Amino acid sequence: MKKSTKCVMAATGIASVIVITKLTKKGIEKTSESVNRLKYRLLVKDKLQDNQNLLAIVDDLDDDELKTMVNVFERLETEPTDRHIESYLKSKIDAIKSHNKS
Repeated sequence: MKKSTKCVMAATGIASVIVITKLTKKGIEKTSESVNRLKYRLLVKDKLQDNQNLLAIVDDLDDDELKTMVNVFERLETEPTDRHIESYLKSKIDAIKSHNKS
């Protein structure tokens, strides 16, 4: 085989590895985003009796806000005080709404 053919094959292989790596990272990010959205929906249905207002909010949240909301709901499992839950959720939701408006 010619030296130039070997170089072209090596360059193609390296480019393929780079493309596959980038696609894999995007796939992992999309999958984790989908999992977080599903977690959020399930937690709302389970903990807040399928509150439609909170389910509607999920479509407007970006990834960081969604992670925050999932963390809030996961904390609800460890801190079950009703009054604390209501005030904490209201403050978080108000903060997210004000952030989305600006």
